[in-house]
Amino acid sequence: PLTDKITATFSPQPTTAVLDWYDNVYEPLIRIIDEQGILDEFPSRTDADLYLWITDHRWYLSQELGREVSADTAAHSYNRSQVAWTRKVLGWTNKMLDHVAHPFAFSAQALSRALKARRADR
Repeated sequence: PLTDKITATFSPQPTTAVLDWYDNVYEPLIRIIDEQGILDEFPSRTDADLYLWITDHRWYLSQELGREVSADTAAHSYNRSQVAWTRKVLGWTNKMLDHVAHPFAFSAQALSRALKARRADR
């Protein structure tokens, strides 16, 4: 069959394919992430996380624009659009976690007002 002939004539080694992907796809985007300082905005994440997120963002941008989008453009767009939103969400999440971790933490003023209100009710 034809597929046997194709396989027999073109049979790249898996290692070669992985190294080619790493050198020509993964590593250039990681360099862009480093150059733009995007990872600094996500302290608990890795280069690999951002690679996946930006690659996903790149696909959606390409669909939206109807053309191929470069990795550099996608990284810049991701940095501009997602970092501000992520900061807001992380800030809100950290506040919520703080309230969960310290549910009975009161300021001195809040405690004083609560005690005065209770005395006034008596």
